[in-house]
Amino acid sequence: MGDRALGAYSLAVTCDDTILEIVPPISGGTTAEFSGQPTQSIHGCAANLAAFQGNRLDGPAGTVNMARALLRVKERVEPGTTATVTVDVNSIFDTGGVSLGGHPASLVVTVGSCPSDCDRNGSVTVDELIRGVNTAFGLGDANDCAASDADGNGSVTVDDVIRGVTAALDGC
Repeated sequence: MGDRALGAYSLAVTCDDTILEIVPPISGGTTAEFSGQPTQSIHGCAANLAAFQGNRLDGPAGTVNMARALLRVKERVEPGTTATVTVDVNSIFDTGGVSLGGHPASLVVTVGSCPSDCDRNGSVTVDELIRGVNTAFGLGDANDCAASDADGNGSVTVDDVIRGVTAALDGC
């Protein structure tokens, strides 16, 4: 696409719906001309998106942020599980209506764990927080709850406990 101004796009986003789901709605991008919410159809972990811009004939060009999607990990998915997210370009046009081609893109997402969620059920309880505090102060075994070591550095610190408290209050 290079120096040609982007005028319109149509994309298909897919991923493994046993691991991930797309959280609607998908929002517009950070590039001003595509900051509005795109037309979208979302079902589980599949979405079709389309948008056009009529603001400028000379832009945007180069790197264009067109849309932002939030993916949610389904319950009971083990940390370390991977899923591929694929974006297929159905069509992409410059502001004069000339096709710009396009290439499919994919990325691999690795599921992390929730800080202090010892039983990996997607929530943090007070007893799980206490296990982390005890480990941080040398009164417990780090192997008792691997999720208490939120940064994965091999030890449980006050910072790890704070991450666990945040997860307990705000959710995983």
